[in-house]
Amino acid sequence: MPDLRVPTISLPVEIRYADGTAIAGEIFLPSQSSRQPGPMRPEEWTDTAPTFFPIRVHDTRSLTILNRDAVVTMTVPAGADDTVAGTPVSRVAIDAGGATFEGDIVIDMPPGHQRVADWLNAPGLFITLRAGLVHHLIQKRHVTRVLELDGPFA
Repeated sequence: MPDLRVPTISLPVEIRYADGTAIAGEIFLPSQSSRQPGPMRPEEWTDTAPTFFPIRVHDTRSLTILNRDAVVTMTVPAGADDTVAGTPVSRVAIDAGGATFEGDIVIDMPPGHQRVADWLNAPGLFITLRAGLVHHLIQKRHVTRVLELDGPFA
């Protein structure tokens, strides 16, 4: 019988749970994306990840299976900047799971729907906050507040 496994690449990650627990390890992304050439990006993976997914926790040889619904954030190394010229970028602070994360969001939305609120209400389970050398993938269901730091009222 042929091997039916999907080829993957590993990606370092720090995961923070709703109870405050944090673990560091590696998650496994498909080595080919259906949206662009090359491996699947973490932002794409969070939209397709199954409810239970494996992680190899640092300093262990075995895999741990995690429940995606309990994840507040997945912090991964920042990838190549794929911001399209003219796409609005806003600086925000996001409160989620008892922590505050500050960084930039790219509002890649249709004209007339480029407010932070539009971006938050777009489909998808996770939002991406760019913070220098890392991206915080934050599950929307755990977000309690977003503060626009560069908006008209900042």
